[in-house]
Amino acid sequence: MSSCTKRSSSLRSPWRVLQIVKVSLIRAKQAAAGMVAPQGPWRLPVISSMHHLTGKLPHRVLGDLAAAHGPLMMLQLGETPLVVASSREMAREVLRTHDANFATRPRLLAGEVVLYGCLFSPSGEYWRKLRQLCAAEVLGPKRVLSFRHIREQEMARRVDLIRAARPLTPIDVSALFYDMAISIASCVSFGKKQRNVDEYLSAIKTEVSLASGFKIPDLFPSWRMLLATVSGMRRALEEVHRTVDSTLEEVIEERQGEKEDKTRPDMVDTKENLIDVLIGLHENSAHLSRDNIKAVIFDMFTTGTGTLASVLNWGMAELMRNPRGEIRKAFHGKVTVEEDDIQAANLPYIRLFIKETLRLHPVVPLLVPRESIDVCEVNGYMIPARSRIVVNA
Repeated sequence: MSSCTKRSSSLRSPWRVLQIVKVSLIRAKQAAAGMVAPQGPWRLPVISSMHHLTGKLPHRVLGDLAAAHGPLMMLQLGETPLVVASSREMAREVLRTHDANFATRPRLLAGEVVLYGCLFSPSGEYWRKLRQLCAAEVLGPKRVLSFRHIREQEMARRVDLIRAARPLTPIDVSALFYDMAISIASCVSFGKKQRNVDEYLSAIKTEVSLASGFKIPDLFPSWRMLLATVSGMRRALEEVHRTVDSTLEEVIEERQGEKEDKTRPDMVDTKENLIDVLIGLHENSAHLSRDNIKAVIFDMFTTGTGTLASVLNWGMAELMRNPRGEIRKAFHGKVTVEEDDIQAANLPYIRLFIKETLRLHPVVPLLVPRESIDVCEVNGYMIPARSRIVVNA
């Protein structure tokens, strides 16, 4: 063992002892004050509550457990305490009342390997600056409106496909919506549909399957690297990262080259896309690195495909079950309905229908996990520091 390793180990041991003493004192103080942790299901040695999450979808299992243990419950998943908020009141406590304490994200293997460690970075000054930058320049109303022509073009193409189909010919609307979501995300992110989009989509699907749910390496932080290696999870994530990184690097290089060519008089200026916006911010700001650009684009593309297609699918299904003549009456005789028409028209049913669809069929049943920075009290219960918090929508 090298001298550096020995020194690191010697420093780490007293630090762990101090942490254990600190946690013990905090728990003793809380017990004296009458504060208790939220109730939860029974546990087994080592794996604790992990066996309760087998067999069903996680959000359904947690919903069933919440019916027995209350809207705020605590499970112990391996070494990780998990607090689940399952009601509107508890969600408000987590997301609004104590949002500062629950502002950080847990360290997840998928986020560190695939997402460049950016999108799940801990709360701090750099994270706040990056968030403000993205909220103002990437996700603002003006930026969303600037991509309106893409949404209208892609929607018009799908409507034309439906109109061109033969009478009584079945149409796979789900596939149509998914293809449209991919096209919109590609054009918004890259300015066009990429040549290797199928390989990129395959990598995204793999990443989503590896990142969703509760993965063993993330539940045992002290054994994480060993478990990630033995299970093959790290190798799979690194393969995804290589595919994603090469694709995004190619796109950035291509857009930078096109941006330089625009100075030539014979080049026609094209509409700005998300890559152009982020490259401009990178050149003018010290808060946005090249890896940040890739992480933001990957996140936008991932959340903009499956979620959009899912909402449209459920919305169409609910509209067919509960049809109304409001749209036909409001736009009678109009061949094409645009976004401005819907905004200007008085359509109370369609607005309520959209809200109800999102309520009944949330795009992400389990919200992205958060982590408590310090010990805090929620609804009379003690939430330990470094507990993982999820809202079951």
